[in-house]
Amino acid sequence: MSDIPTQTAASAARDLGVSVGTLYKWLANGKIREHGVAGRKDERGRWVIILIEDAPGAAAGVEAQIRAAYTRLAPRPGAWVSLTELRSQVDGPRHLVDDVLRELERRPGVNLVPESNQKTLTAEDRGAAVVIGGQDKHLLWMGD
Repeated sequence: MSDIPTQTAASAARDLGVSVGTLYKWLANGKIREHGVAGRKDERGRWVIILIEDAPGAAAGVEAQIRAAYTRLAPRPGAWVSLTELRSQVDGPRHLVDDVLRELERRPGVNLVPESNQKTLTAEDRGAAVVIGGQDKHLLWMGD
């Protein structure tokens, strides 16, 4: 048998039950995507869980979402778009979106810059920034 004391085993089982219950709720309402995990039901109705960044084409999908969101949000081609607004329209874990933004910034026709008037930034704006080269970037520009 196990050397784990009964109280510890009971506590672990209770915690696991809470964790599984929470996981199920997150799967059911889609909230789990915020944590970098996606779920779907298989043909038997059981949940199948995958890490979003392990899903085929995850980065390409996030890039497509970023480009589509930019097009929707920019009042005209080549306008600056707030990352706060952009992030609200892009589905994916924070670290994957950040990685894709960093990759995009290395390409011609894409630029990320800090807000020049830092006093106008809200806590939400600061939280939406992507750090590149040790600097918070708040605005995205995409040209031709």
